[in-house]
Amino acid sequence: MADVYSFPVSEEEIAFIEKTFGPSLTLPAPYLVYFARVDSTSIAVYASNKCVIQGSAADAVYGKIKGGKPKKEKAGEFPRYGQIGSDEVGTGDFFGPVIVVGAYVKPSQLPLLKKLGVTDSKLLSDKKILEIGPKLIAEFDYSALTLPNSKYNEVHKTNNLNAIKAKMHNRVLCNLSERHYGAVCCIDQFCPPKAYFKYLVGEDQIIEDPCFSTKGELAFPAVALASVIARYSFLRQMEKLSKKIGAKIPLGAGKEVENFAKAYAAKKGKAALIEIAKIDFKTYTKI
Repeated sequence: MADVYSFPVSEEEIAFIEKTFGPSLTLPAPYLVYFARVDSTSIAVYASNKCVIQGSAADAVYGKIKGGKPKKEKAGEFPRYGQIGSDEVGTGDFFGPVIVVGAYVKPSQLPLLKKLGVTDSKLLSDKKILEIGPKLIAEFDYSALTLPNSKYNEVHKTNNLNAIKAKMHNRVLCNLSERHYGAVCCIDQFCPPKAYFKYLVGEDQIIEDPCFSTKGELAFPAVALASVIARYSFLRQMEKLSKKIGAKIPLGAGKEVENFAKAYAAKKGKAALIEIAKIDFKTYTKI
């Protein structure tokens, strides 16, 4: 298992790195100012003056830069400063908002996650999520963004879904990173990292080095936590929305949803439907 070291570097140390390990190679990601490989080990320096070393020779590379041996932190082990994960819900539902949640987990909280049965929210019943949701909100720090469909329909005119998600994921990760310095940020990957950063061009603040993983809920405990809190929040939002319109709104985008949408539009009109539905869905086109 390769060693991973992440630490701040000064301008003098950056100059030393370039002098010691040679000119930068082609930068593989935005916001990198230097990148090199030494003995199957990568050295990456970000614009924020953060250096990340990963590979079998990480010990030796770190020693040349900082001197001495650092406290080990193996890839695959839970980060000693905790983990921040983000996930979204509502993108596959014709009705209801898009919700993105970021959640922070410190090492001492891992047993509680296991005790409560936290995993990918898609593997849990809504009944289970409604049961453990309040406990998770009470015990863990999180940041949530909700995009109601009236706003979603407006934003979607100039941003595709992945762009919307990228900006919301980045924002909740930034919110939590400000409160938990040194925590590793992780994202349930929904698009290639290069595209993700392209969507963030122009944002005031950007998390430069998140870990991406498909099926991130199973790879990162914090992403699993975020997925459950997001689903819990979505279910509560749908309860409120159903109460507001006086009818239980079906979830998803199947035939039941289409029939409900037709009946609702016939009764309340097109404008009322647009307030609670995503008009880019085929369901909207059909009705």
